[in-house]
Parts: sequence; structure tokens; C-alpha cells
Amino acid sequence: MGVNLPILNIFVDEPNALHSVGVEGTKGLVNMNHYMADLKTPERQKFFKVWDNLWRTKWKKPYNTWLYKVCGGTIAECVYSTYWLMSVIERAGSTDPEKIIKVWEGDEYQHPFGVWKMRADDHTNVRDLFISEYVPPAQQKAIYDHPALLLV
Repeated sequence: MGVNLPILNIFVDEPNALHSVGVEGTKGLVNMNHYMADLKTPERQKFFKVWDNLWRTKWKKPYNTWLYKVCGGTIAECVYSTYWLMSVIERAGSTDPEKIIKVWEGDEYQHPFGVWKMRADDHTNVRDLFISEYVPPAQQKAIYDHPALLLV
């Protein structure tokens, strides 16, 4: 249709779709998420190295597919949220919901991509979000290879 406008969405980083459309299909896509901050920190480098190694060497179908190659999108949200939940349960010393709530309300959790906070009054997860633009591989600044990923 000749319309060339950027598309900003929190779900345009789904790995299967990106792999399917390739570099040309990602032109104009802009993604907003919580894990594409500066990827060069030691914590982030370590996280991606461990994740990539597991993906390449340990995981079997369906976990060795494009969906899991990059810990991004909904997968990343589930991974980080689960680590936080496990931390809360460990600190609560129980799986009792009331004990978990007492620990989680007002809690702060540090993971490789920043600090997440649980606002006590409405249980909203407060954290930084980052904007990323999809570019061809030659322009990438990411630490992993993927046909459409990103960061300028």
C-alpha cells in the first residue's frame, strides 16, 4: 500500500515470526520491552551466553526451536517472573499465599536486565522499558545472531 510507518508493539519480537519474515519483513518494526537495555554488561553477557549454550546443546524439541533461541518477548517475561516468584517463595519460606503476599508487596527484584518493583497498593510491576529498532545484521549491536535482531 506504500505506507512506511514504524510499528511499535510489545509483541513484535516473537522469534518464530521474526525468523519467518526475515530481515526484509522487519523493516520499520520497533519493539518496546524490558530486556533490551545495554546488552554489554557482564550480567547480561553471562545470561545470554548461558541461555544460548542451553539452547544449542541441551534443549530438545520443542525447546530448541526459534521460539526459544532468544530469551525475549513472552518467554523472557515468563522466565524473569518465575525467577522472581521463586525468590519470593524462598524468602517467604512457604508457598502459603498470605506469606507470599507479605514478601512480594513492595518487593524489589534485581535480575540481569534491571530492578523490578512490586507496587504494594495495586500489585503493579514497575520497571524500565526500552525501545529497540530492527535493523539488518550488519548494523546489529546485539550479542547473539538472529535474522532480524536489532539494536541501534
